[in-house]
Amino acid sequence: MTPAVCVAFTAGAAFKFRQLEDVLSEHLKDNDGEILPHLLMADYCRLVERVPDDEWVRSFLAYLEDNFLGQSEWLTELISVSFVEQGTDFQQKTRGPPLCDQACPVCP
Repeated sequence: MTPAVCVAFTAGAAFKFRQLEDVLSEHLKDNDGEILPHLLMADYCRLVERVPDDEWVRSFLAYLEDNFLGQSEWLTELISVSFVEQGTDFQQKTRGPPLCDQACPVCP
């Protein structure tokens, strides 16, 4: 069973960052209205890879970092498995250095 905190976090991200709304809508359509947090986070990651220079991306990565660092073990796992593990590929696609101003677990 998927922890409610993960469902709430992934859905909530699309309301905090309006650029993710279309990704959430498509996800819901593809999954019969169900949120699958790990898949949705991977979809978010792919969007960030496509638009790494957009202004909202830094805020989104900071949001992930804040939630990675201790809000919930479930969220830490969700972010690390679904987003951070794509880090090497993500870093290459965004031209090398991390997007955050500092080293963080979201931007390896």
